[in-house]
Amino acid sequence: MKPAHEYLAGSVIIAAFIALALTSAARKSATVDEFAHLPAGLYALRTGDFSLYGKTPPVGRMIAVLPALALGPRMPDLSRVPESSWRPWIYGTAFMRVNGAAYGRVLFAARLMAVLAGAVVCLLVWLYSRRLWGGPGGLISLIACALSPTLIAHSRLVTVDVMAALFTLLFVLALLSFLKRPSALRSAIMGAALGLAVLCKFTLLFFAPFALLAPVAAYSINHSRRGPHILGYSVAAHTGTVIIAGWLALTAGYLGKDVGLHRDAVFASKDMQILAPALHLAPLPAEFLAGLDAQLFDAESGEFLQGNYLLGRWYTGSRWYYFPAAILFKQPVYALALFLFAAALTLRRRPWGEEALLLFMAGAYFLFACFFGSLQIGVRHLLPVFPLGFIIMGRLGPPAFPEGPPPGDGDEAAPVQGKRGPRRALRLVLGLALAWAMIDQVMIWPDYLAYFSPLAGGPANGYKTLLDSNLDWGQDLPGLKKWMDQNNVPRVDLMYFGHDDPARFNIAYDLPSASSPNKYLAVSADYLMGMMYPMTYNPQGREQMEALLKRVENYRTRKPAAMIGYSILVYNK
Repeated sequence: MKPAHEYLAGSVIIAAFIALALTSAARKSATVDEFAHLPAGLYALRTGDFSLYGKTPPVGRMIAVLPALALGPRMPDLSRVPESSWRPWIYGTAFMRVNGAAYGRVLFAARLMAVLAGAVVCLLVWLYSRRLWGGPGGLISLIACALSPTLIAHSRLVTVDVMAALFTLLFVLALLSFLKRPSALRSAIMGAALGLAVLCKFTLLFFAPFALLAPVAAYSINHSRRGPHILGYSVAAHTGTVIIAGWLALTAGYLGKDVGLHRDAVFASKDMQILAPALHLAPLPAEFLAGLDAQLFDAESGEFLQGNYLLGRWYTGSRWYYFPAAILFKQPVYALALFLFAAALTLRRRPWGEEALLLFMAGAYFLFACFFGSLQIGVRHLLPVFPLGFIIMGRLGPPAFPEGPPPGDGDEAAPVQGKRGPRRALRLVLGLALAWAMIDQVMIWPDYLAYFSPLAGGPANGYKTLLDSNLDWGQDLPGLKKWMDQNNVPRVDLMYFGHDDPARFNIAYDLPSASSPNKYLAVSADYLMGMMYPMTYNPQGREQMEALLKRVENYRTRKPAAMIGYSILVYNK
């Protein structure tokens, strides 16, 4: 393929990604996390106060809400909202009320930044895969990335997930640049990128050892090619540079507020209590320590009363197989097959190079989530390493479409020659995978959050497999209103999981009851399967919620009259 044609194809693919994400975002109500992140990000930008939603780092959401800031939304008085674990969502309700009809425009404006972040992820995946595997490999990676239902789903939301994926990818690219040519500047860039990633998600501290041990990896990768003198400067200098750069980024993210020794800090989580002697001496922002402690405590105690959900069962604690199951059921079958084949080809090549390191880092993070991730509420927690997987899939380019290396890339993108028969077979497989991906897009748009592969029975059976941000995050109120209008249904019994207000979409409803005259019951999948979570606009005590959940559980075995975005099930009463 000529370079001009290749760049045109890449541009069209990224434009398609943007179009799919934008048109989907315009059709969805605020999800549970968006409802808190949007006002918290705006409040932090306006005041420099991060306490509203302190249990997650501030920078990801502050970047996400920048377009919304230009609309000048009104901000409620935080002092009127009492301190509690629900404070971000209570403030979110006040924010929605005070902005009235403008709330939808503010929400959509903030979603634009998430779409942009997703597009940048696609661009970086394409360019780096192209450098490794040549033009065809780059396009394979780009297509896998741009048509990923999970990436599209979270590139439309005002949350930190796609921002975490973007900054993780930037960190990895900085690490790989250091491995090729170690220097103090590259150490500093790597440390700063790691700090920015951690400012999106605390769990990305996982990658700190990779940054600190980069000189060892550089020696291992380059020794056989360029001899032992590759570090250029001492390991101690590298370690100090990474730590200082990361600390500066972290401190800047909290605007330098309350940085120092916090000898009197008291921690709630067991992990932080164990590390307390060292943490009391660490010159870190107080809100960073408090947020990390709160998130670890959530992970230890479980977010919901029932614990976590998998394959129709609630369980407390964690199960090592949750994330393998989530990947198996939430990712397209063709993508899993191509990734595994590409990973096998990568490991077959000797000596192992930077592409093997990509695979190792993605695999290590995956295993970390499996065995230490007790907050098992969504495949989105693996999203930071999805771009690494997409890059690895580009490994299929050279054997399928042999070509010369791109100019300036030396032998790293050298073609992998193969016999004509296997090459044609691989091209056929790639063509079928592309056709499958296109069919998936037609079938799932605009309901990307609810994507489930045929291994789970498709999205219509998703609620029997996984819940929460895997399926039902409160996003389908517009779809419910559209269905009611199309079917001349003036009022329904409703149990809606989420914080957006049904009244904002002119949905008339009552709580489910034996005396209700309404013909239809609309129930969120989370509530249908028994999730104990308060209904924001119909406050109920624990006993009342249990009674409501008991009432709707009888519908689990019945066939719904309609499925709204696969997350709200409508039943004839």
